[in-house]
Amino acid sequence: MLYFNDLTAFREARNFINSMTSDKIRTHEEINGYKSFGRICDELYSNTDPEEFRSIEEIKTFVALNSDYFQLIEEENGNLTFEKVLFKNPNRYLLNKDRMYKINRTVYKEFEDFTISTDEGNTDLLKSINQSSIITYENNPDFRFIYPASTKISSESTSAKDLPPVPNPTCGTSF
Repeated sequence: MLYFNDLTAFREARNFINSMTSDKIRTHEEINGYKSFGRICDELYSNTDPEEFRSIEEIKTFVALNSDYFQLIEEENGNLTFEKVLFKNPNRYLLNKDRMYKINRTVYKEFEDFTISTDEGNTDLLKSINQSSIITYENNPDFRFIYPASTKISSESTSAKDLPPVPNPTCGTSF
């Protein structure tokens, strides 16, 4: 898991990484001895041939079996887009395979529509939280749910106002 002393260091690292090409990101990660969630998804995505799928059901089955890394997005016109998980998330190249990073004594885990944070003492528990177990922690005072500023949230939730806007996705395959 990547560690940052403070939010400023985190933002600087994110801006630095997001300014790189895919090849430079890979080299940077290899030099620094880690492999980000973003790179894991990118590599799996680039090794998936959409032409191998013979039906929508095959695509749905594949995505269900690989839901940690892929998702199907239904567009307004009803078409489905096969895409990487967290493909719009600007932090994706700072996340470890469990979608986590640490700033000072706080550990964060990224989900599609929000981030959960907690004290470093709860790292193993945070690691085990997944989409189906989230509801168990919703009212737990040890865990804080952080939503993008554009998402409707309750008054008890935190809004991530200091995060930059999500970049436009650069790739995706429509079926």
